[in-house]
Amino acid sequence: MKTLSASTKAYLGLFIFVLVLRLLLFLFPAEYVLPQQEQMTSLPFIVVVFALGLLGVRLTQKTGFAEMWDARANNTQRFLIPALIGLGFGVASVVFDLVQPLGAEIQIPLPASLMVYPIGGVLEEILFRLLLTLALIWFVSKVIFKGKHDEPVFWVVSVAVGLLYSFLQIGQYSVLTGQSVDLLVALRFLVIIGAFFVTAAYLFRKYGFLAAISLRLADYLIFHILWGGLFLH
Repeated sequence: MKTLSASTKAYLGLFIFVLVLRLLLFLFPAEYVLPQQEQMTSLPFIVVVFALGLLGVRLTQKTGFAEMWDARANNTQRFLIPALIGLGFGVASVVFDLVQPLGAEIQIPLPASLMVYPIGGVLEEILFRLLLTLALIWFVSKVIFKGKHDEPVFWVVSVAVGLLYSFLQIGQYSVLTGQSVDLLVALRFLVIIGAFFVTAAYLFRKYGFLAAISLRLADYLIFHILWGGLFLH
């Protein structure tokens, strides 16, 4: 019987982590979850996303990215450094929110935010990073360019996916607030989220997927859980 690799075990551990958070979320009334996040936090959606994410795990080596539990990366690189950078992004987001408030209605109050944001963050990382980013890089670099131009392809795809995610977040913010998004708010989304996405892509490539997860969760801890869930509510 073939034993599971360290990276596959880490991925299964991530799945169990999200599953436990989702089960804990059943303890809270449904209104704690924003309407746009109901589908993302549903058990069937979680299972499907993680199942699809296995394709991304297989693509990691083919694209030259560090594996999820890569022996070349230590836990400082995998967890601590990305977390510290994520805290920096979170603080920057709070500063922007003090100058230009986005509103408490886009934030989920405690204690449900302790479950909802980590669940959503991990699932979005799988969809946009492990699947979309890796699939695009593999197709463009390996299929179209036959293994050439790996470096420019990585940066172009990372920026493109970051811009895509930024525009999706702008659209979601418009739906949540029920109003059009002014230019300054749109620029804020593009700068902060775009920079975050490119940074996460770099850390993923160098230290593995868990580095991108660490970055995202640290950012969410500051901006969504502490600032949005504690201070704004």
